[in-house]
Amino acid sequence: MTDTVRDADARQGGTVGNDAGPPARPQRMFIPALEGLRGAVALLVVTGHTGQAVGLVGWTEMYPGDPFWGAILHRTAVAFPIFFIMTGYLLYRSFALATLTGGKRPDTKRYFWRRALRILPAYWVLTAVALFLSGVVGTTAKVDWGSIGGIWDVLRPVLLLHIYEPFVIPVGMEHTWSNAVDFAYYLAMPVFAVLLGLWAKRASDLRTRLLRIVLPLVGLIFVGLGFTMWTHTGQFMNDPMALWPMQYLWPTSYIGWLAAGMILAAWSAAEEVQPGSSPGIFRFAGRRPLVLWTGALVVYVLACVSPFSENHKLDYPGMTAGIVDYWLFIAFAMLIVTPLIVPGMKSRFIEGLLANAPMRFLGKISYSLFLWHVIVYLLFLVPIFGAEPTNFFIVYAAELAVAIGMAIFSYYAFERPFHKLRPWLGKAPAQLSVEVARPAEYDPAQADRLAPVSRQGG
Repeated sequence: MTDTVRDADARQGGTVGNDAGPPARPQRMFIPALEGLRGAVALLVVTGHTGQAVGLVGWTEMYPGDPFWGAILHRTAVAFPIFFIMTGYLLYRSFALATLTGGKRPDTKRYFWRRALRILPAYWVLTAVALFLSGVVGTTAKVDWGSIGGIWDVLRPVLLLHIYEPFVIPVGMEHTWSNAVDFAYYLAMPVFAVLLGLWAKRASDLRTRLLRIVLPLVGLIFVGLGFTMWTHTGQFMNDPMALWPMQYLWPTSYIGWLAAGMILAAWSAAEEVQPGSSPGIFRFAGRRPLVLWTGALVVYVLACVSPFSENHKLDYPGMTAGIVDYWLFIAFAMLIVTPLIVPGMKSRFIEGLLANAPMRFLGKISYSLFLWHVIVYLLFLVPIFGAEPTNFFIVYAAELAVAIGMAIFSYYAFERPFHKLRPWLGKAPAQLSVEVARPAEYDPAQADRLAPVSRQGG
């Protein structure tokens, strides 16, 4: 890989200098629980969308929904900030390590090559199918070429630009707004990393570098809040159908979630190269992970019972509800993800829940599961159950069975073959892994005792 790590003297003293000996090549660490979390999050998305399909989640006065189950199912939307926080963490992790240690940044060509192979092949297959079946309506599937008005209707979703104009997302691809947002973040990450690196590397000690990384990212969280508030102003609140405005799907709405993941990447990298350099709450998450998960459960309950909107309906919420949801969703995702990426975290409960073989396999196919579950429902389940089914459990079982089957096929046909092309521009692991610079014996329970004092007073 292209990153390097600091010399042992700099690691012990808390400073970063250029007078070190030859840098060591960092290792990579696979995080099984993080892969299992991807599978769990994909299940949450499928669960929530099934709740919408059977009418438990309401919409305006047309579909009243169920006040109890509708709120529980609708609030599975907390899955999306987890996706984006994981994106921020995984994409920025190597850049953060390079900035904090004074090493070389990851090669940009390799970065874009691997990102493209990760998301585009399976997505483009879905796009082709959705465009071909763009006339899927009611209980039948038919081809309606009249719904494609020109070449731009084809190129728009192919280039992941279908979230920037209203009412242009192809049928069966409504959920892929998040893919378009993710793609924008993939393009922007090297720019963010360079800017943060130029600013942070002016400091000579690791803790100050870490602070210089984190503060602008905290600013981005408030940028996301500001944009969310703008999309809840009067001009967006007058739709008689209570539809969500196009602008709410833009990357600026979720930039705070990405920034939160980048903060976790910086904290994790700093804790590896200098134990005790990350904030105390981060180290606490490694020692008491279930405390944070309990907090996440509390946050989820608060999201379900929030008095500021009808939580069991899809209706676009008002300003106050939008602000409350912004913070609740960030809090939930941070509380879930943080314990998993603290160096050396150990929890039998979390490992048993997320790192078991079935969950890891579900995580492996989670991208394809996410991509295909909506069009699978339209093509296979609507003809069986009708356009407005009511039995959640039967529909959910059928949806999982067909969607997981399709995801397995998609992974082995449209994802895995392209993963094998990753080494064309340098060695690349097949598993979900991050670069590490910590000793294997690192124990987060000892981090406070071992925390070194910076010679720079940082």
